[in-house]
Amino acid sequence: LSPVQVLSPIEDPVSIALSPFDDLALVVSGFGDAIFVVDYAPDAASPFAVRGPLAYTGARPALPGAAVTITRGALRGLVLVAENVSVRRVRFGGGGAVTDLGAYAVGEGVAAIVGAIGVQP
Repeated sequence: LSPVQVLSPIEDPVSIALSPFDDLALVVSGFGDAIFVVDYAPDAASPFAVRGPLAYTGARPALPGAAVTITRGALRGLVLVAENVSVRRVRFGGGGAVTDLGAYAVGEGVAAIVGAIGVQP
């Protein structure tokens, strides 16, 4: 194995969510409290380019972690990102479009900490 390229300035990349439209990825920065948009051009010499942080709706992410993409059905392109006490919803739209739909608070305190997230068809 050999690396193709190194992406920066992404601090602590804890999760990657791929677009089902094969044009983007989201890279979740845990310690950076950020979600980065990464463009993907498979035929380019350097296929990945960091566009920058996602344009957030509401507050920026708080201790983001695991991310999962829904790849089939009516919710195709929806990404769920586990945060401290919320789940952020992001939508891939195809053609390089990505939209933050905001965070959904699941409660307060230790009992509401989102530790993991998954989707089952």
